[in-house]
Amino acid sequence: MAIHWFPGHMNSTRNAINDRMKAGLDVVIELLDARLPGSSANPLLAKLTEGKPTLKLLNKQDLADPERTALWLAHYNALPDTRAIGWMRRSRRPPRP
Repeated sequence: MAIHWFPGHMNSTRNAINDRMKAGLDVVIELLDARLPGSSANPLLAKLTEGKPTLKLLNKQDLADPERTALWLAHYNALPDTRAIGWMRRSRRPPRP
């Protein structure tokens, strides 16, 4: 008996992405954590959206190392059909009491 490790919610999401791609999706917007963009990227998403223009938003840029973030942005911007920008929240909420 084969063991299936791929959770049902991941399969449902993969199918939903495939359906949107077939419907004529124009651009892919991928939100990555600027502190670890390589680890927060989903390789399955890259495979499913191959050939589509992609915008990669590196979120939490204010919490990441600025030099590393610049290297990641340069890496992603060198990829074909890809634009990457850093993103951070403009203001912080005061801590809850």
